[in-house]
Amino acid sequence: DNVKEALKLSANNKAPGLNGICYKIWKTLNGRFENARAHEKRAFGIISTLRRVFNDIKENGIAPRTSFSE
Repeated sequence: DNVKEALKLSANNKAPGLNGICYKIWKTLNGRFENARAHEKRAFGIISTLRRVFNDIKENGIAPRTSFSE
Protein backbone atom coordinates (compact mmCIF):
# COMPACT_ATOMS: atom_id res chain seq x y z
CA ASP A 1 0.00 0.00 0.00
CA ASN A 2 1.05 3.63 -0.49
CA VAL A 3 1.68 4.48 3.16
CA LYS A 4 3.89 1.45 3.76
CA GLU A 5 5.81 2.02 0.52
CA ALA A 6 6.35 5.72 1.29
CA LEU A 7 7.68 4.86 4.74
CA LYS A 8 9.96 2.18 3.31
CA LEU A 9 11.41 4.62 0.76
CA SER A 10 11.93 7.48 3.22
CA ALA A 11 15.47 8.28 4.35
CA ASN A 12 16.36 7.80 8.03
CA ASN A 13 18.79 10.67 8.42
CA LYS A 14 16.60 13.48 7.14
CA ALA A 15 15.14 16.34 9.14
CA PRO A 16 11.81 15.58 10.82
CA GLY A 17 8.59 16.51 9.08
CA LEU A 18 6.10 19.12 10.22
CA ASN A 19 5.11 16.91 13.15
CA GLY A 20 8.71 16.87 14.45
CA ILE A 21 9.00 13.08 14.28
CA CYS A 22 11.87 11.66 12.23
CA TYR A 23 11.29 8.81 9.80
CA LYS A 24 13.41 6.42 11.83
CA ILE A 25 10.82 6.47 14.62
CA TRP A 26 7.99 5.63 12.21
CA LYS A 27 10.09 2.81 10.73
CA THR A 28 10.98 1.50 14.20
CA LEU A 29 7.31 1.43 15.20
CA ASN A 30 6.44 -0.46 12.04
CA GLY A 31 9.31 -2.91 12.55
CA ARG A 32 8.12 -3.65 16.09
CA PHE A 33 4.61 -4.20 14.78
CA GLU A 34 5.79 -6.62 12.09
CA ASN A 35 7.98 -8.50 14.59
CA ALA A 36 5.12 -8.84 17.07
CA ARG A 37 2.75 -10.03 14.34
CA ALA A 38 5.32 -12.61 13.21
CA HIS A 39 5.19 -13.99 16.75
CA GLU A 40 1.39 -13.84 16.80
CA LYS A 41 1.31 -11.07 19.41
CA ARG A 42 -0.96 -8.06 19.50
CA ALA A 43 0.70 -4.83 18.50
CA PHE A 44 0.09 -1.22 17.58
CA GLY A 45 -0.01 -0.81 13.79
CA ILE A 46 1.47 2.55 12.81
CA ILE A 47 0.75 1.99 9.10
CA SER A 48 -2.98 1.47 9.66
CA THR A 49 -3.06 4.46 12.01
CA LEU A 50 -1.32 6.73 9.51
CA ARG A 51 -3.63 5.48 6.76
CA ARG A 52 -6.67 6.39 8.88
CA VAL A 53 -5.27 9.86 9.58
CA PHE A 54 -4.46 10.52 5.92
CA ASN A 55 -7.88 9.28 4.79
CA ASP A 56 -9.63 11.45 7.37
CA ILE A 57 -7.72 14.52 6.19
CA LYS A 58 -8.52 13.63 2.58
CA GLU A 59 -12.24 13.27 3.36
CA ASN A 60 -12.69 16.08 5.90
CA GLY A 61 -9.80 18.45 5.36
CA ILE A 62 -7.98 20.27 8.14
CA ALA A 63 -9.79 22.40 10.71
CA PRO A 64 -9.40 26.07 9.67
CA ARG A 65 -8.05 27.34 13.00
CA THR A 66 -5.27 24.79 13.39
CA SER A 67 -1.69 25.24 12.25
CA PHE A 68 -1.43 21.55 11.36
CA SER A 69 -0.09 22.00 7.83
CA GLU A 70 2.08 25.07 8.42
